Amino acid sequence: MYKCIVCRYHEIATKGHNRSMFENKLVNNIQTLAEYDGIEGITIQRIRGRIFVRKLKNAPFENAELEKIKDVLSRSFGLESFSPVVECSPDPDTLFQIAADNARVVIEKKLEALLSQVEGVGEVRVVLMTGVEKDSSSFYNSGQETVTGVLVAAQGADNSVVSRNIVEAVMALFQVEAHKIKVMKMK
Repeated sequence: MYKCIVCRYHEIATKGHNRSMFENKLVNNIQTLAEYDGIEGITIQRIRGRIFVRKLKNAPFENAELEKIKDVLSRSFGLESFSPVVECSPDPDTLFQIAADNARVVIEKKLEALLSQVEGVGEVRVVLMTGVEKDSSSFYNSGQETVTGVLVAAQGADNSVVSRNIVEAVMALFQVEAHKIKVMKMK
């Protein structure tokens, strides 16, 4: 999902004509720490007062890679903060679509974590279908994206009580009717 990490530094920004020397030293330190931790295939760039960490060929970071790089950055002296980011064009429609897609993924992961803690559910995967659904009590479309369907694959789905509990939890969370929720047995 994330193809870039933006790093913000602190006091280097207050340096005078030797600022670039300090920025280069910080980039070299991050690169050295990454190599020491066995992280390969990344590029580190200085652009307009920020440092950007990307994978080669602009590929997305895997979760494990992202965690390793976060560990390296947290040990890099001189960094104020860092954040995984999604890069896109400044077009409002593009921004809205990316925000909606990322929100859906985050909600899916949170629902998976929650359901996996329920007795009998076991390992679980969730897919949310979203879209703009017209309110039947009005003549116009609100334009808000809503959950229109949910697919849940769970190890314990062969138990009818567990399956029903999953459906009821999803109905309560998303205000989705039962016929728009499918619970399947995970192999």
